[in-house]
Amino acid sequence: MPSAQRGGIDDPSDPFLCAASPQNPLEALRLERDPAKRSMLLSSLDGNWSVAQESYTPSEVERMLSKELGVEQSTVMMLAVQGSEDPLVLLDPEQVKASISSFKAANIGPSDIWFLVSKRPHLLTMNTVLQRWLDFLAVYGLQDKDLVNFLMRAPVEMLEGCTLFKAGRVINYLRHQLGIQNEFLAGRVFAVWPEVLNKDVETELQPIQTFLMQLGVEVTDIAGEISNFVLLSEFNYFIMECMVSQEWCAPGRSCCCARSMATLRLSFHTFATLAAARVSCQSL
Repeated sequence: MPSAQRGGIDDPSDPFLCAASPQNPLEALRLERDPAKRSMLLSSLDGNWSVAQESYTPSEVERMLSKELGVEQSTVMMLAVQGSEDPLVLLDPEQVKASISSFKAANIGPSDIWFLVSKRPHLLTMNTVLQRWLDFLAVYGLQDKDLVNFLMRAPVEMLEGCTLFKAGRVINYLRHQLGIQNEFLAGRVFAVWPEVLNKDVETELQPIQTFLMQLGVEVTDIAGEISNFVLLSEFNYFIMECMVSQEWCAPGRSCCCARSMATLRLSFHTFATLAAARVSCQSL
């Protein structure tokens, strides 16, 4: 999508100027990205906000969001003028309508849809990708709140780049190799850690399982901690990053890993032993 910053609000060659009235600072704010110019526009609203709001002309997408989601027009206006990377005024109304329909078809309520799009307006521009994931996740039992959590956390790069085949392989691994039950996969794994679906089973997930089992952790312990999501963010951040950077203890190297097996078995949910092992290895 072309950037609305190109040319600025006072560049007559800018093809997007037609979306804003130069007489209304609020409408100009929908497109302007330059901080200095935005500051000037906001200053011009001092004492004149009510006048500008009264004469404000909402875009087609703004009117659609207000009507479809039951949101006050003034609330939608505040989203439109806040300086999003995906200005509402430039979005394709047909794409937006299709995305809203996809959300509703997945039984996501209007208030949750508004919450999503107000935080991540870019979702309104990717209906094909959105529909693909909504259909896929529904098969594995993600309900409306789980879907909202998934879409709030899933990186755009993952939504666009991860294939459903790859995601399906991860699911099979979590179910059949780690034994995580279906009822836990939806709400306790995918909804809180969407990126796991974009992991490579052979190079990212299986090596972690192998390493933990070498330390004395049972497969059921690994599955239990993932499905319980006690400290899943730590699992994602620490374990994954360590594996990628290959900072585990080298074979035959003296460190605290072996001495920590008993503690690891007793307090696996804290991952404190693994963190200590990493620090010890780095200091040798």
